[in-house]
Amino acid sequence: MLPKSDPTHVPTLGIVMLNWNQGRFLRDAVESILAQSFTDWRLQIVDPGSADGSRALYEMPFIADDRRIEVLLEPDDGPSDGLNKGFSKLRCPYSYYLNADDRVIPGAFSEAVGYLKSHPSVDMVMGHGVQIDAWGHVMRRVYSDAFDPWAYVSGKAVTVQQATFFRQRVFEQAGGFNVSNKVSWDGEFVLAAGMSGASMHVLNRTWGEFRVYGGTITSDSSTRAKAQRELARMRDQYLTGNLRSGPSPIMLEARRRLAHPIRSMSILTEKFLGRLPA
Repeated sequence: MLPKSDPTHVPTLGIVMLNWNQGRFLRDAVESILAQSFTDWRLQIVDPGSADGSRALYEMPFIADDRRIEVLLEPDDGPSDGLNKGFSKLRCPYSYYLNADDRVIPGAFSEAVGYLKSHPSVDMVMGHGVQIDAWGHVMRRVYSDAFDPWAYVSGKAVTVQQATFFRQRVFEQAGGFNVSNKVSWDGEFVLAAGMSGASMHVLNRTWGEFRVYGGTITSDSSTRAKAQRELARMRDQYLTGNLRSGPSPIMLEARRRLAHPIRSMSILTEKFLGRLPA
């Protein structure tokens, strides 16, 4: 641990960044945070033991000289455990997390925190995202869905993690992140939050960029079976009574498309024209 922050000041936004051998993207991720117009934040970088030169980056001025950034260097039991450790240390009114190979889009902090402040009944706000490749080139847009528990456990709902902000109390009500879930901990966190009564809103704003390249969980086809097993387990764990028998996958997909006509048109544009809409 490299403590540098003023312990008497509690920032408005607490950020946890997970880094596991993603040093080649780390500067990009941190600088996307440093570029935000909203500056009252604290960043906790959680590194359980990277062996790719990341530790040398932590000593560079863009991290070492910023008193808002701390680095936690200790082993953990996977991403969920790292997130739980990070948020337990931060305990800020509003929370956000980002992987070290992703980026947050300029203006996102100001918009998201401003929305939560002006809507005290909303516990979690989700925007949309952009998928990028290893070099930062835009591949396609990705859209967050309104919360629907059956859609989540059926794999028919998306929450763009890089565009999701929530109140600290949501983390506590949901019991943090499930350490045993190694493939879809972010989706389960949203599901647990929703089932605990958290109010969630989706805004038509683009706030996050997530990187897909060889070696990521998103790009690894071998994780699909594990993800399906986790969905089945979450259905049994979280859904009871009438929720246990939900609509068919076809109906869920149709409802999803009808709920987001702009997204559907964008997908068609990307598919047939090979480019993102203006």
